[in-house]
Amino acid sequence: MNTRDFIEKVPLSVIAGAKGRYTAIIINTTGNNSITESLGFLYTHSKYKIGVIETDKAGLNETIAICSTTGAKLIVLGDDAIPEFNLVTPVSGFSCALISTGSYNGKKDNILDLIIENNRVTDFSHIGFQQYKYDPDRLHLLREKYFESLRLGLLRENITSAEPLIRGKEYLFFDMNSIRVSDFPENHEKSPNGLYAEEACQIGRYIGMNQNLRICYIFGYKPESLPGSSSSQLAAEIIWHISEGIASSVDEDPSLSEKDDYFHRKIVSMGEEGQDMIFVTSSFSGRWWMEIPEFKNNRTRFVPCSLSDYQCACNGEVPLRWIFFFQKINPN
Repeated sequence: MNTRDFIEKVPLSVIAGAKGRYTAIIINTTGNNSITESLGFLYTHSKYKIGVIETDKAGLNETIAICSTTGAKLIVLGDDAIPEFNLVTPVSGFSCALISTGSYNGKKDNILDLIIENNRVTDFSHIGFQQYKYDPDRLHLLREKYFESLRLGLLRENITSAEPLIRGKEYLFFDMNSIRVSDFPENHEKSPNGLYAEEACQIGRYIGMNQNLRICYIFGYKPESLPGSSSSQLAAEIIWHISEGIASSVDEDPSLSEKDDYFHRKIVSMGEEGQDMIFVTSSFSGRWWMEIPEFKNNRTRFVPCSLSDYQCACNGEVPLRWIFFFQKINPN
């Protein structure tokens, strides 16, 4: 069945009464329907319905508030301007991730600075950046605040390393200019390096699989783009992967005792002088967590990780991710 049967343009006036009807709602602020038209030529492999609402940036806050009552995940389509950060994020603490090339070449108004200088951001991951495009001072601040980072080279070695950094984040910001110009011709930086189209789509699936996702804001897209262009097709394919990820996501929480049968605990001995490290894996999704002690509150934290972290421990080495979170959870 063609995906078009699952795409439904909806007036905002009736969306409040559509609770449970939509798996995802696309809020299009670009004034251009080229992405949703391109999405209509793809095929769905899961049963879900996507609502589409057209609005402008002035009405974005109200539109998000109304759409949030439906229980659907929200995908906001922005243009090539800086995202409306304060309109899409709450006034209290929240977590987020950003997929972009770096620190925006020192521009004063940029999404990275809005995130890392905002005291409301409690947890943050910067994914897919190119180190030579990152101001060392901004990268130092990122690490000083115990925010996570994954540069493009490490992501390319193992794309699955991006998933733990996305898992659990409530707000995702995806800059289409993080994709190399040969795959995304409308990349305004004309950068020869960046994410491959396939990597961008895989990241989209990880975004959709995230049960805590509230809003994914896709930006860096020229509003004058034509339907059927390679850029609009790629944006549509990323949204398709997000939607399929949402439809196939499984609610998993290894800290809940009633779901013990869903998880397998792996205990790795680190030798006579080292403490045992405990990893947990899901029998449904294959995702991994590591248990990290929080001494102050005498409890254990379950931190998302990857199979490679477990394999690293099995080889007698303490995973860098474990060290990072141990220091973050137990500051001196």
